[in-house]
Amino acid sequence: MCGICGVFQTNSSLSMQDLKNSVLYMMAQMARRGPDDEGLYNDESCALGFRRLSILDLTPTGHQPMLSQGGRYVLVFNGELYNFRDLRANFEKRGVKFRSTGDAEVALYALAEWGTSALESFNGMYGLAFYDTVEKSLLLARDHAGIKPLYYVQTSQGLVFASQYNQVIQHPWAKD
Repeated sequence: MCGICGVFQTNSSLSMQDLKNSVLYMMAQMARRGPDDEGLYNDESCALGFRRLSILDLTPTGHQPMLSQGGRYVLVFNGELYNFRDLRANFEKRGVKFRSTGDAEVALYALAEWGTSALESFNGMYGLAFYDTVEKSLLLARDHAGIKPLYYVQTSQGLVFASQYNQVIQHPWAKD
């Protein structure tokens, strides 16, 4: 099933540790969504959490949050891209070397190269958060039918998002 969550701070009042702790709490709330692995990324502006149910890539190379080769881009991805093999083949023809065998890394590199227009090429069901560590920007997206849930709330502190509604409404920022 997997699950994603995170916070994106628009004012810099919280420490990196506070951001991290708030996402760790959200991850604990969704433990049932992913018993196989969990991961966390955070910097001074953003924290992303992931709980994994291994389906496509059963190895540690499918660990998320997934970072691009240079570390500029970070992705948490819940779902499945049905056409990831075709997208992957196009990247491999141009010399891209993938570390994993799953669809999340393909989504990561498509978003890094094509920006939001990459979403037009995705055929599947997904919810994702894509963070640019240089631009300090966050993209949230889900499939056009909304099969994979992605809830969010914009507050005076920033943005809170998750695969589960209760995670969002229980977050301290949602009480603003």
